[in-house]
Amino acid sequence: MTVDLTKFGANNPKPKKFLRPVTVFRLALFCIALSIIISVATRKPAPETEAGASSPQPAAISSEQASSTETPDASPQLDQANSKLSNLRRLVESAKQSSAFYLEGAKNGDPEALFNLAVLYDFGEGDVEVDKNKAISLYEQAAAKDYPPAIFSLAASYDFSDGVAEDKVKATELYQQAAELGFAKAQFNLGYNYENGEGIEPDEQKALYWYQKASDQGEEMAQLKMALIYDNGYFGISEDNSKAVEYYQKAADQGLALAQYNLAISYDSGEGIDEDKAKAFEWYLKAAEQGVDKAQYNIAVSYDTGDGVEKDLVKAVQWYQKAAEQGLDVAQYNLAISYLYGEGVKKDKSLAIQWFTKAAAQGHKQAQDVLRTLK
Repeated sequence: MTVDLTKFGANNPKPKKFLRPVTVFRLALFCIALSIIISVATRKPAPETEAGASSPQPAAISSEQASSTETPDASPQLDQANSKLSNLRRLVESAKQSSAFYLEGAKNGDPEALFNLAVLYDFGEGDVEVDKNKAISLYEQAAAKDYPPAIFSLAASYDFSDGVAEDKVKATELYQQAAELGFAKAQFNLGYNYENGEGIEPDEQKALYWYQKASDQGEEMAQLKMALIYDNGYFGISEDNSKAVEYYQKAADQGLALAQYNLAISYDSGEGIDEDKAKAFEWYLKAAEQGVDKAQYNIAVSYDTGDGVEKDLVKAVQWYQKAAEQGLDVAQYNLAISYLYGEGVKKDKSLAIQWFTKAAAQGHKQAQDVLRTLK
């Protein structure tokens, strides 16, 4: 049997670069629903004379603002976002204050102090052990004072059954409350619930309304969602690639890896913007450096073929390796070819077979065919 051992993207037509992800939002929602605590928890309690919290703003978090600018984990394995704790290990050291640091303000009813103390109990930071009951109680006290981060966190607790029994209806009600107070992340989550009918009757127009509100405040996940809406013509919106690119750009500029990846595809294909291979490479690289496997693969192909960058087989192998180690079958296949022929790396048939085997195990047809000829 004759087997084609040409890499994808070498002499074959340029590989079909991966389509935009359009079903990422359930898992991404989990990240965004809980990441707010990361930055807000670093804030000191307000002085007693400033017990009320200011309205949340779309700009960067500061001592006067409640919105988070933490980028959600943009790893391609979004299912890694399966616990609050795993997403909150980025808490800076200053957040790990002793409970006494917040206790005085909490006793005086300061909602920010109540919220920060809740965070300590929620995640066992500082000098306290995890106590979900205390955390929920403190979130409730801060939420009763219309403190948006607390309302949002309480909603997330009900949404993901963390410290309380899952209650999607209650979660949606709380998201609605925080959304109406102008809290962008709650607006995004509320849009998600309206879109998917979680805790409320599905309503695409209300979903669109809240996604747009969150996007207008600079919420990067909402900007990505709006881009996908225009890119794919969701919710009865006419497909508009140019508009999609505008939103991809906004989210990409904030460092959101999936937006960077999709913006790269737009430049690469000339969809909604003039084709620009160098720009495509630039944005693929940004996403690749954040761990997006498909971006890593496309960077490898670019180096392998000299598309948008000077050809460099050694760098191509390095990027194929990164994507292959994340389990991307086509990267595993191309890496195997590199080892088989010594392209950009020392020839090693044994390693080639290992990578062909990994790709074949995932159903990669060409890898399966090659293995039958090598064994």
